[in-house]
Amino acid sequence: DHPDYSQVIARWAANTERRASIVALVRDADDVSLALQYARINSLSVAIRGGVCNHAGSSSVEGGLVVDLSRYLDYTFVDAEVRTARIGGGAIWSTVDKAAIKHGLAAVAGNLTFPYSFLLGGGLGYLSGQHGLAIDNLIQVSVVTASGNLLTASKDENPELFWGIHGGSSN
Repeated sequence: DHPDYSQVIARWAANTERRASIVALVRDADDVSLALQYARINSLSVAIRGGVCNHAGSSSVEGGLVVDLSRYLDYTFVDAEVRTARIGGGAIWSTVDKAAIKHGLAAVAGNLTFPYSFLLGGGLGYLSGQHGLAIDNLIQVSVVTASGNLLTASKDENPELFWGIHGGSSN
């Protein structure tokens, strides 16, 4: 075992913690792609860990491979001019809020800790009355498919995938 192993498999709720054979601490989409290709070649079950918490336990897998986005992909870049944000797959709301507040902005956020779960589940948030559901404000996503391909999805590029993501929920 690696000295950090117990830390990287730790979850908010102990009953959702599983002993993965491999935890891939990915830095970008290319790393995610490589991890998924490795899992496919070696017939490993896969779980994706965006943040620390997943109440259903789907962010961990016994004996499989966990693609962990939380260590290196917890970021938010705000473009104040066009009032948009690019949010990493491992981001938590505090990361989003701190980046937005610097520009006098706020996200259509809610009471779930992790943006991806909230957003992909629809996202009824505190500002939804004025700005719609969080998912209605989604402009574009980068997706790594199970086969390891990197796709961009928006209303104009891969629109069927973009439509499917709306309400697809997390993991």
